[in-house]
Amino acid sequence: MRAEPEQRAARVFILEDSSYRIEGFRQAFAGAHVTIASSYDEAVAAFNPPYDLLCLDHDLGDLETSNPDIENTGYDFVLWLPRVSAEFEPKVVVHSHSKLDAAAMSRELIVKGFTPSLMPFDEKLLKKLRWLDGIQHAS
Repeated sequence: MRAEPEQRAARVFILEDSSYRIEGFRQAFAGAHVTIASSYDEAVAAFNPPYDLLCLDHDLGDLETSNPDIENTGYDFVLWLPRVSAEFEPKVVVHSHSKLDAAAMSRELIVKGFTPSLMPFDEKLLKKLRWLDGIQHAS
């Protein structure tokens, strides 16, 4: 008799500055281990892989960063993001409404070995994320 694989709560990393969107993600991932960052600096400080899912926005508001050469954007976070590895192969969703910025983030993610999906933030996105294959939500 084979042992059932151990289920664990999903580990989700969200880069988003909108409190409305953050609340939507919190509801979509109730029971998951969720890390939320609202700026580039917060994201770099809080990022602790492995994660099962990364949800990344591009536009993060007008906050200054600790490094004057870095803008406060999801694209800059993607430039910083480590390459994918055997221990770190999350699903990645870029949820920016800016098609050009989302495409730039996607290209850089692909260079680093990720396979991103581009989906603007809306209720359909939240419903899709609730049911992603391989993402276990704790009860």
